[in-house]
Amino acid sequence: MALYSHFVGRIGSDAKIKPTKSGGKVLVMDVATDYYDKGENKTMWVRVISNKDRYIEKLSQYLTKGKLIMVQGQQIESSNWIGKADGQPHSQVAIVADLIDFVRSGGKRQEDGAQNRDGQGQAVTTEGAQQENPFPAPEGSADDLPF
Repeated sequence: MALYSHFVGRIGSDAKIKPTKSGGKVLVMDVATDYYDKGENKTMWVRVISNKDRYIEKLSQYLTKGKLIMVQGQQIESSNWIGKADGQPHSQVAIVADLIDFVRSGGKRQEDGAQNRDGQGQAVTTEGAQQENPFPAPEGSADDLPF
């Protein structure tokens, strides 16, 4: 039985393609995940590694600093070391990703009269346009409500 993990976080720096000892390539990036502990917000950095060709070649250019992503993986590793500069113990959690996906955040809601863009990039207004309601309200008086 394997431990399967998934998390959402922001990329800390642009993804890098690195060579392996066996002559292959891997995609490597650090992702910040936030959590709440003892009344305090904290950040844990997770190293994400992928050896899947579709991520290495096709997505690496889009995996840039600040992007919100979801990562799923099965192989979780940790390492500990003493820092050369500060002499302090450090640790790192790494996950070999089975899936990397982008997460949409902060979408803008459109109000009546807001401008949309058509297929050619021209502004199209919805002001005064009749919008068809796919589920019209039933006809009758408001007194027919069951409550």
